[in-house]
Amino acid sequence: MDSIIFILILLGIFVFYLSKIYNKLNALENRVARNFSGVDIELEKRHNTIKKLKGVVSREQTILLEQFERLTNLIERSSRTKGNAKDYFEAENEISLVFGQMIQLPEIQ
Repeated sequence: MDSIIFILILLGIFVFYLSKIYNKLNALENRVARNFSGVDIELEKRHNTIKKLKGVVSREQTILLEQFERLTNLIERSSRTKGNAKDYFEAENEISLVFGQMIQLPEIQ
């Protein structure tokens, strides 16, 4: 009889520790899932930021291309109008203005 009570007590202690281990593992699993969720959120934010930056860079690139095209057109016009002083100086003034605008554009980093 004493051995049965002793075995039941040992079995009870074993079940108690087994339940503590199960609860601890379950809590750790939930913590890992929560942390991975935070990583997913940060990756999503980074992805959205990169998409926004890509849009900004492409707009700036378009502006720069337009400015360079305008500048090359003005240089061509200036070289064609060298015989006419008034048109030549107007083209040169426009080239100076466009070049000044290009210098003032913000630098993309």
